[in-house]
Amino acid sequence: MYLNSPYWQERRRKQNLKRSQKEFAQLSDAITQAYRSFNNTVDPVQMDACIYEINALRVKRDSVLREIRKLE
Repeated sequence: MYLNSPYWQERRRKQNLKRSQKEFAQLSDAITQAYRSFNNTVDPVQMDACIYEINALRVKRDSVLREIRKLE
């Protein structure tokens, strides 16, 4: 009854937005770290692993960004 009121819906939306923004920042930091690892390695296998990690993190970050835009 009360949990579906506009107040609680807005509160949940703001909580979800805040959580998504935090996740976006963490993913951005992880991408930066993955680029650093890529730039500091000479092993081709490790480079491939970094590339896959970077791509996976970017896809996840883009998904979170779409969620943020939907919540705003």
